[in-house]
Amino acid sequence: MSSSYVSNMTRKGSRTNLLQFSDSSREVSGSERSSVLSSHGGYSLLSSTSMRSEGSGSSSGRKTDHQPLGKTSIPWLNSGDVSELNAVPEDVNEERMKPTYVIRNGYSGQEEAHPPRKLMKDQNQEIWYEIRDSKSKKLFYFNETTQVSQWKKPQNVTIIPINQKGVAIIRGNGVIEKEYLNACSKMVAKGSGNGSLTYLNEEGHVIDPVKHAQSIVFGESVTSETSPIDSDMSPSTMGLREISPVVGSSYDSYVRSHFVMYRRGIFRGKTTVDRVTSFKSTPIKLPLLTYALSAKKEAVALNTEILNYVTLMCERSTQPIRQLLIEHREIPLIVAMAMDSYQHLRNEVYCQVMKVMRGSPELIASNAWNIMAVLAGCIAPTEELLFHIQQVCYNSRSNRNYRSLPLTTNELLKKTMVAKRRDAIPTNAEICAILTNSTVATRVYLDKKSFVTIRVKPTMTVRELSNQVALLLHIGKNARFFCIYEGTSEADEVMVDGDTQVLDRLAVWQHRFEYNQRNSIDEGTYRFAFRARLFFDIDKSDRPLLWMLFLQALHDMRIGHYPCTQMDVITLLALGLKVRFGDAEPTEEELEQYIQENTPAERRTGRELPFMKTKLREFLQKLRGKSSEWYVCAYMEYVMSWQLYGTVLFPVEPVGRNDLGKACLLAVGMHGVFALDPATQGLLRLIPFDAIPSWAYTSNTLVLSVGTFVQQEKMLFRTNQAKEINLLLRQYVDYLSGGVE
Repeated sequence: MSSSYVSNMTRKGSRTNLLQFSDSSREVSGSERSSVLSSHGGYSLLSSTSMRSEGSGSSSGRKTDHQPLGKTSIPWLNSGDVSELNAVPEDVNEERMKPTYVIRNGYSGQEEAHPPRKLMKDQNQEIWYEIRDSKSKKLFYFNETTQVSQWKKPQNVTIIPINQKGVAIIRGNGVIEKEYLNACSKMVAKGSGNGSLTYLNEEGHVIDPVKHAQSIVFGESVTSETSPIDSDMSPSTMGLREISPVVGSSYDSYVRSHFVMYRRGIFRGKTTVDRVTSFKSTPIKLPLLTYALSAKKEAVALNTEILNYVTLMCERSTQPIRQLLIEHREIPLIVAMAMDSYQHLRNEVYCQVMKVMRGSPELIASNAWNIMAVLAGCIAPTEELLFHIQQVCYNSRSNRNYRSLPLTTNELLKKTMVAKRRDAIPTNAEICAILTNSTVATRVYLDKKSFVTIRVKPTMTVRELSNQVALLLHIGKNARFFCIYEGTSEADEVMVDGDTQVLDRLAVWQHRFEYNQRNSIDEGTYRFAFRARLFFDIDKSDRPLLWMLFLQALHDMRIGHYPCTQMDVITLLALGLKVRFGDAEPTEEELEQYIQENTPAERRTGRELPFMKTKLREFLQKLRGKSSEWYVCAYMEYVMSWQLYGTVLFPVEPVGRNDLGKACLLAVGMHGVFALDPATQGLLRLIPFDAIPSWAYTSNTLVLSVGTFVQQEKMLFRTNQAKEINLLLRQYVDYLSGGVE
């Protein structure tokens, strides 16, 4: 039955692979301190030692005013921050987790209450339209000249009621207006009064010397088209949703209402509540619940496996749990059988386990609690039954023979009831973590070789994992702009749904690996990666965020994410070399290795590699005497000047139009939505956010309403990623309009 469940997952096309627990995931005890940093060379991002001051670093014995990035720590990470990190910390010392570097002058370590940013122009306009919002049925007012919408009725203006329903996208004091990027920048400069914020894309760019050197080396002049962007990033608050179970009558009443009571003998005589809910050493011949009668064979087999486990473990109660899990697969098999017939057996399996607990010897009841705890992390019962399960947990909490399993079961149930349904049965490492109240150590990569290790508790979600990584790297206030990706290589990484359980993804990888081994398939090893999802201009004094986005830019260049010229590639390689080596001259071997590691293969074919080396040598001679942080800022300004910087590409098929071709790419970024040619990534159409008053989506279609509330054009696309596009659009619109998710 277990193999049937795994084969079903494979047929569904789940993107899975192995996570070898000896490398990427292993069980650790609750008292063990997690190793929070590791590196295999290259850019060593994390270290328990503090960073040396500028001017004291060296590379290969040569004197330089920089430390090679591959031999230094993250500048903002202290040794005290990496000694221990719980996956779901409840008593974290907030002062200890704060960034080493002050982001604002006078920053006191507490979140400052920022008023909503005003994106509205002067309301003293001549003509406003009165429109009724189709969702809230409230009236709102729209000025076509300034593209401003608001709930409040403007005064001393001409108001024209129109018979049209629209959708009011209003956040805070207004909606996105035209030229909102420049408006935001001027507003911050004039009205904020905070002189400590210095944005990368302001007047007096640090990139100007780079442009000058570029014009000398290539004999060309390139102007930056970077727009000033507001970077007031407010944190999003994450919290665990609590459920309110339906408080019904006693469990006996539940039994009379839902159990098969006529089950005695060949004539199906009526049984009693006590008999049907009490332990029997022989398997049942009928399901306990009437709803499970359609899966009678599976329910009877399930009861046989439960009885086999609780009796077998009585003989081996002195053996370690991990050894028992390796030698006996009863618990994973029970979970697999229940998940194969999820709707029919989700309540049945809990009722059968509670039947084993009631009136049984203490040791058998203790073994039944092992099954109950694992089920609580995988299968959600109905809310009606949930109340009775929680009552059993409450009544058994003081029994020392059950260890902490009743409390663990209750906590897991609260999260499982609101969590996304699992895709795979749990691994031995996850089951062991549940039964011993411990964690599973999981790696999250920051680049090709450097990673952080997070201690993950059962039912922890991917969103919570991302927040923990952000806290560790001191970018917690900007955590909502990052997310977790998975893949076997940097080029094929895909975003993981934030509601997915972390250990569920590890289980999927493990089962995929076992399938590949049986079929001699070499697919590689999956891993988690921490990447930026939303991109905006940033404050140069926010060094943790600056360095993380620098690593992201290096990653995007390695995989060839942006279409750029050879001159752009050489310029960015030169800046990256300056970050690593400073003013020291890299050797021929070091230069070639750096090119190989940081450029796509198609960029260094044939005669291009010798040409790149020659131009890089010239470029490195033109840029000297700057600090490592200066080169990081220059690198970031250069890539942020591209119109497509930070965009996420989605393949779509336009419906009912010929101007975009049969297929195109929708690129969503900080400047709007771009329609690109899939072959050349040439721009077909740019749609700024202020020209999208509303949009809608289904599972396989996306509709953009382009224009104003008065006059709109519908753009229909066919895509299986409509949900992801909707989420990204909403995140950008919420941020730009001053909202917080």
